[in-house]
Amino acid sequence: KAKLMQAAGRMRKLDRRQSILFAVPPELVPKICDADHDNLTSLGLLKWVLRNTIQATADGFSVYASQGSHFCMTMSPELRLLDENLRLVHLYGGAVQEQTVDVIVARILDRDLKTSRERGIEYSSIAISLCGELQKRASDFVSDCTIVATEVEEECERELESERKLARKQEVSVPESEPATPAAWDFSAVTSAAAPSDLPAAAGVMHVGDFVASYVDTSLLAISWRECDIHVTKAFAETVTISSSPSASLDLAEFMRPLDALLVFREGAVLLL
Repeated sequence: KAKLMQAAGRMRKLDRRQSILFAVPPELVPKICDADHDNLTSLGLLKWVLRNTIQATADGFSVYASQGSHFCMTMSPELRLLDENLRLVHLYGGAVQEQTVDVIVARILDRDLKTSRERGIEYSSIAISLCGELQKRASDFVSDCTIVATEVEEECERELESERKLARKQEVSVPESEPATPAAWDFSAVTSAAAPSDLPAAAGVMHVGDFVASYVDTSLLAISWRECDIHVTKAFAETVTISSSPSASLDLAEFMRPLDALLVFREGAVLLL
């Protein structure tokens, strides 16, 4: 949400004929549609990014509460040395389930308080006050948020989370791509050309709209490319797409790099080289 709002906020004339057009990669379309009753809309996009922000807050709050509870418990020097318990039931016996964050925070606080009392040490008034504040914040801000959690210790929770991330990671095989060898043309012609169309035919100049229609996913044709005076050379088109399947909807992120060079003509037209 923060990145989206930062980008929108830099447009100072949104209420004066400026507008925003969102381009969404295919893999995010189902998630955005799910946020707005199967409709791919700007409202759905905003709901989706807000949902992500809420989930990130919920995930982080349990860590915040765990660290706060540990701080309260270890105010007593005697509790800074933790018991070593290597029984598998103790480490991994807790069930994995969805729970509201305030319930998880309460369990963390109770667990550390129980550990302290088992060693014959009561929390100080400051520690009790801090624990109460942690529980109050959980009730106020994240009581309606759920996350997947277990009853295992913090270290084992980190291990299980790493295992879940590895399980979710999808291995994508990126096709090999050889660099394109551009055809030679009279490069000196750019010094006298008034527009991209004045360049030699060997340069293979085409409007960016024609480039999208011929080389990129046709779903991007919904964007009004003709409103911008941007052109590309054939060498550019063949470099940023997979020549063996130019119309295929493939993730080209592995091939992305900063633009090497472009020409800006006197009338404002731009040519990507």
